Amino acid sequence: MRSSSPPEPRLFTATIAFVDENIMIQAFHASVATHSVQVIQRLRDRFGDDVIPVAELRLGFHPAAPIAVSLVPAAIADMIRLTERNVERASAASFKVDIEQRIEI
Repeated sequence: MRSSSPPEPRLFTATIAFVDENIMIQAFHASVATHSVQVIQRLRDRFGDDVIPVAELRLGFHPAAPIAVSLVPAAIADMIRLTERNVERASAASFKVDIEQRIEI
């Protein structure tokens, strides 16, 4: 009988560039999760259902992504990298960063 261990926590990031007739959103998200579905739900809770199709979800931190370059300050990028290297720490389980620019008309 094969035992399966629980999924390992990993750092996920997402970028969002969303526009409709009333709102423009540029957003960056980073959090630790065991599955991407958890991150998608966090994005849905924070930004709504409409942005999910345009969210670019990635495993790990990619600081060269254009939205990350424009929204994530160096000190926060350092904190994200530190968390990514230490996802097994208990404190990483609650790690979450949301940075956004929002224009509503």
